[in-house]
Amino acid sequence: MKLKTFITTMLAVTLIFTLSACSKNQSVDESDKPDADTQKTEQNMDEGTTVDDDTTTTDTADADKNNQDESWKKAFEKSLLENYNVVPESYEDLGNGIYQVYVKIDGKTVPYVTVDSATGEYHG
Repeated sequence: MKLKTFITTMLAVTLIFTLSACSKNQSVDESDKPDADTQKTEQNMDEGTTVDDDTTTTDTADADKNNQDESWKKAFEKSLLENYNVVPESYEDLGNGIYQVYVKIDGKTVPYVTVDSATGEYHG
Protein backbone atom coordinates (compact mmCIF):
# COMPACT_ATOMS: atom_id res chain seq x y z
CA MET A 1 0.00 0.00 0.00
CA LYS A 2 2.86 2.38 0.80
CA LEU A 3 4.33 1.77 -2.65
CA LYS A 4 1.03 2.76 -4.31
CA THR A 5 0.87 5.96 -2.29
CA PHE A 6 4.49 6.78 -3.04
CA ILE A 7 4.03 6.24 -6.81
CA THR A 8 0.84 8.30 -6.84
CA THR A 9 2.55 11.14 -4.96
CA MET A 10 5.56 11.07 -7.32
CA LEU A 11 3.30 11.17 -10.38
CA ALA A 12 1.39 14.13 -8.93
CA VAL A 13 4.62 16.00 -8.16
CA THR A 14 5.96 15.25 -11.66
CA LEU A 15 2.73 16.46 -13.26
CA ILE A 16 2.76 19.70 -11.27
CA PHE A 17 6.42 20.28 -12.08
CA THR A 18 5.83 19.66 -15.79
CA LEU A 19 2.84 21.99 -15.95
CA SER A 20 4.68 24.78 -14.14
CA ALA A 21 7.66 24.43 -16.46
CA CYS A 22 5.45 24.56 -19.57
CA SER A 23 3.66 27.70 -18.43
CA LYS A 24 6.95 29.64 -18.48
CA ASN A 25 7.38 28.99 -22.24
CA GLN A 26 4.19 30.68 -23.37
CA SER A 27 4.50 32.54 -26.66
CA VAL A 28 4.08 36.29 -26.79
CA ASP A 29 0.47 37.30 -27.19
CA GLU A 30 -0.24 38.92 -30.58
CA SER A 31 -1.56 42.03 -28.84
CA ASP A 32 1.79 42.46 -27.08
CA LYS A 33 3.75 42.48 -30.35
CA PRO A 34 4.29 45.82 -32.07
CA ASP A 35 2.57 46.00 -35.43
CA ALA A 36 4.48 46.55 -38.68
CA ASP A 37 3.53 50.25 -38.84
CA THR A 38 4.90 50.85 -35.34
CA GLN A 39 8.13 49.08 -36.22
CA LYS A 40 8.50 51.15 -39.41
CA THR A 41 7.83 54.37 -37.53
CA GLU A 42 10.39 53.48 -34.87
CA GLN A 43 12.93 52.51 -37.51
CA ASN A 44 12.33 55.69 -39.48
CA MET A 45 12.70 57.80 -36.34
CA ASP A 46 16.05 56.14 -35.70
CA GLU A 47 17.11 56.88 -39.27
CA GLY A 48 15.73 60.42 -39.25
CA THR A 49 13.30 59.79 -42.12
CA THR A 50 9.55 59.62 -42.36
CA VAL A 51 7.21 57.43 -44.33
CA ASP A 52 3.63 58.50 -44.88
CA ASP A 53 2.30 55.19 -46.20
CA ASP A 54 3.21 51.78 -47.58
CA THR A 55 3.04 52.71 -51.29
CA THR A 56 6.83 52.56 -51.63
CA THR A 57 6.92 48.99 -50.39
CA THR A 58 3.99 48.01 -52.60
CA ASP A 59 5.47 49.73 -55.64
CA THR A 60 8.80 47.99 -55.11
CA ALA A 61 7.11 44.61 -54.77
CA ASP A 62 5.09 45.24 -57.93
CA ALA A 63 8.21 46.33 -59.81
CA ASP A 64 10.07 43.20 -58.69
CA LYS A 65 7.13 41.04 -59.79
CA ASN A 66 7.00 42.78 -63.19
CA ASN A 67 10.75 42.30 -63.65
CA GLN A 68 10.39 38.61 -62.82
CA ASP A 69 7.48 38.36 -65.27
CA GLU A 70 9.50 40.02 -67.99
CA SER A 71 12.67 38.01 -67.39
CA TRP A 72 11.03 34.60 -67.78
CA LYS A 73 8.98 35.83 -70.76
CA LYS A 74 12.05 37.12 -72.58
CA ALA A 75 13.94 33.86 -72.07
CA PHE A 76 10.87 31.81 -73.04
CA GLU A 77 10.18 33.87 -76.18
CA LYS A 78 13.83 33.59 -77.24
CA SER A 79 13.74 29.81 -76.79
CA LEU A 80 10.42 29.48 -78.65
CA LEU A 81 11.74 31.54 -81.57
CA GLU A 82 15.05 29.65 -81.78
CA ASN A 83 13.48 26.18 -81.48
CA TYR A 84 10.14 26.54 -83.28
CA ASN A 85 10.39 29.83 -85.20
CA VAL A 86 7.18 31.23 -83.64
CA VAL A 87 6.45 34.32 -81.55
CA PRO A 88 3.77 34.41 -78.83
CA GLU A 89 0.65 36.45 -79.62
CA SER A 90 -0.80 36.32 -76.12
CA TYR A 91 -0.64 34.64 -72.72
CA GLU A 92 -3.52 33.25 -70.66
CA ASP A 93 -2.87 32.90 -66.93
CA LEU A 94 -4.05 29.43 -65.87
CA GLY A 95 -3.02 29.97 -62.24
CA ASN A 96 -0.11 28.81 -60.09
CA GLY A 97 2.38 30.44 -62.47
CA ILE A 98 1.23 28.36 -65.46
CA TYR A 99 0.41 30.17 -68.70
CA GLN A 100 -1.22 29.04 -71.94
CA VAL A 101 0.68 30.62 -74.83
CA TYR A 102 -1.06 31.45 -78.08
CA VAL A 103 0.75 31.92 -81.42
CA LYS A 104 -0.41 32.87 -84.89
CA ILE A 105 -0.23 30.03 -87.42
CA ASP A 106 -1.65 30.42 -90.95
CA GLY A 107 -3.36 33.65 -89.88
CA LYS A 108 -5.14 32.03 -86.92
CA THR A 109 -4.29 32.50 -83.26
CA VAL A 110 -4.12 29.05 -81.67
CA PRO A 111 -2.99 27.61 -78.33
CA TYR A 112 0.59 26.41 -78.78
CA VAL A 113 2.27 25.53 -75.47
CA THR A 114 1.87 25.86 -71.73
CA VAL A 115 4.76 27.35 -69.79
CA ASP A 116 5.69 27.29 -66.11
CA SER A 117 6.84 30.82 -65.30
CA ALA A 118 8.82 29.63 -62.26
CA THR A 119 10.98 27.17 -64.21
CA GLY A 120 10.62 28.33 -67.81
CA GLU A 121 9.76 24.78 -68.87
CA TYR A 122 7.13 24.46 -71.58
CA HIS A 123 5.40 21.80 -73.60
CA GLY A 124 2.75 21.73 -76.29
